Amino acid sequence: MRLIVFVLSLMSATQIYAQQFELPITAISTDAALDNAIPGLAQQIMDVYVESDRDTYLNNLFRL
Repeated sequence: MRLIVFVLSLMSATQIYAQQFELPITAISTDAALDNAIPGLAQQIMDVYVESDRDTYLNNLFRL
């Protein structure tokens, strides 16, 4: 019985995709290039970030 429930739960699981953000390959060539690329990456994340709890939302934005 447990095996049937387990198999059914696997079959009904939805596929989850990770978000993709742009970070140019040249950004990892030097520390200075990475320092320049980080604000753009943070902006991309802030543009799509959603959180229902306002305190958590602002806390996480502060850390970006």
